[in-house]
Amino acid sequence: MSYFIIEYDLKGNYISQVKIPYWNRGILPVSDDTYFIYSNYVNNSTNLSHEFNMFYTDKAFNIKKGYFPYKSKLIGDAANHFSNPKQGNFYYFKSDFYIFDFYREIVYKIGPEELIPHICFDFKGESFNPEFLEKDPVVLNEYMKSRSFYGIGYCGESEDHIFYSIGRSFERWSGIYSKNTGTNILCSSFIEGNDFIDFNIQTTYNSWLVSFTSIESFFSKREKYTQKNLPVNLHMSQKSLLKILTRKIILY
Repeated sequence: MSYFIIEYDLKGNYISQVKIPYWNRGILPVSDDTYFIYSNYVNNSTNLSHEFNMFYTDKAFNIKKGYFPYKSKLIGDAANHFSNPKQGNFYYFKSDFYIFDFYREIVYKIGPEELIPHICFDFKGESFNPEFLEKDPVVLNEYMKSRSFYGIGYCGESEDHIFYSIGRSFERWSGIYSKNTGTNILCSSFIEGNDFIDFNIQTTYNSWLVSFTSIESFFSKREKYTQKNLPVNLHMSQKSLLKILTRKIILY
């Protein structure tokens, strides 16, 4: 399997194609001569002498700067448990791109040459522990399977708000955080019994919030949640609300 960057002009005419020599989970052209690559702990040991979870390269894919080093030989089968959100890990806001990652608390602005801390979710010591990346692969695999740590499932923002989801194991919450007041103005859990309904906000357009759920999930609940009576938050548990409000969101 290979990954390629294929370039077209705005009229749809083909310009060029280049093969990406690394396995990756996301790539972003930062400038005419720089790429930003997100690997999410995939095995690049045959392609790189030093592996990084996020890194900048030039147009020839020579690494210019790397962040969060790891060694695939210490990850082993646990690599199968490092998941990616369906919508990807990048979002766009006010002419800049940002990246969030389930395995760190900080959302970064992708600058021209370096990552800049932008938002911090304080999980009170219950986030992914990177020390496990240095342990025996069997120990890491069990840790990943346990899903006993919180992470960022999605993040996006508008001029006044941050939209996010966080979770661990079978727990999931979505929230809207006000930049003006520094408080969560909506925190909701989308788990009812064994039912899981995901209405994560994906992006913004002017004052609109754009969200989606799978068609299978929505129609399986169509009798209970019709367009007429569908609430903004399908289920809000006081326990979930208290948990999320004990965690801080810090703007840099």
